Amino acid sequence: MQTRLRTLTWNLDHRAAHRAVPEWVLDEIDRHAPDLVVLTEFVAGDSNVGFISDLRAIGLQHALISTHVPRQNQILVASRFALALGPLQAPPIHPSAPPNFLHVLFPQLEMQCLAVRVPYGGDFNVSHKRALWDWLAQSAAPLAKLRAILTGDLNTDPGDPSNQCGDYLQRLVGLGWICGTPSAGASYGGPSGTRRIDHLYVSSGMKVNGPQYDWSWIDKSRGKRGHPDHAILISEVLIPA
Repeated sequence: MQTRLRTLTWNLDHRAAHRAVPEWVLDEIDRHAPDLVVLTEFVAGDSNVGFISDLRAIGLQHALISTHVPRQNQILVASRFALALGPLQAPPIHPSAPPNFLHVLFPQLEMQCLAVRVPYGGDFNVSHKRALWDWLAQSAAPLAKLRAILTGDLNTDPGDPSNQCGDYLQRLVGLGWICGTPSAGASYGGPSGTRRIDHLYVSSGMKVNGPQYDWSWIDKSRGKRGHPDHAILISEVLIPA
């Protein structure tokens, strides 16, 4: 019998700084009742220790955080299923690369997840971006035949030219990954925006039901983007028996 895994991916917009996560963010996560949560642009610190405890209180008892590098964002993965740290680590092509990647194993599901944020701006240039994408594509290639999920803020829209790494999204499909990214809406720029940069891919043999970008949280933030500033990417992943 197949397993239904409800996933939630969200950029919290911490901008490489310690910030307390607003209480309503936890409410939004709980409202979607996910089994797996991937939070990008998260920065661990005293200001959000309570947030991780609150995640446990809503059933996401297991959590891992990517490595800490001063003045860089991190990734938080939380789940209802037990987690283990995987062996893959992003190459040190730039200080922002390692903390924006987390390889997680799910022993109970015999599945793994590549949680990613491709850095953007500052001195992280196009050469850095293509080098990171090269490594990500190479690392993802053998996982396409296993049970695996790749999700996060890839800072790449399907319509981007190759010099902005738009070609790598198609390369993932060519490697055997199935695109589970919503075909409509935008994940950055606001509800009426046009950029889809938060993505979900699953390995062959797995399926994705009803992926969508949810902007309804913006009402709770007084109608403003910022902390978070991306849509929630919500979906249901079907894992074969």
